[in-house]
Amino acid sequence: MLVSLEVLGIALIVIGQQAAGRVSALPEEPPHIEALLVSADRHGHCYLKTEGAGYKVGKGQKYDIECIVSDTTSQLSYEWSCDDGEISEDGSMIAWIAPNTSVHTIVVVTVSDIAGHMVSGNITLNVVSCSVCTFGQCTG
Repeated sequence: MLVSLEVLGIALIVIGQQAAGRVSALPEEPPHIEALLVSADRHGHCYLKTEGAGYKVGKGQKYDIECIVSDTTSQLSYEWSCDDGEISEDGSMIAWIAPNTSVHTIVVVTVSDIAGHMVSGNITLNVVSCSVCTFGQCTG
């Protein structure tokens, strides 16, 4: 009898949430990562260039990395990791600080939706040995 009441209670909660518009249909397809974009705009320096499918960046400099996802109709979560450097902030855009050594590194993001679908993407970053030599003197 107790189990029947619990099941009935759960069913009533779900029906109530659906009636209130709180429960949306679960996505059938996983999210799709359209792009990973790197920017230095917020950080006041010019040490950034595209390089093939990745970027050249300056040692010890801070950058924003944004994950652009095509399906924004469902709730998404983002998990970021990197081989070198330091990640701060979270969500679809993070701040990444390049290491103080010249190295090729990769930043990875895994995007998950409420249905448990997951997709990963990565961006290659080439940390140069001399920022001014590679990018020139920042002005402005």
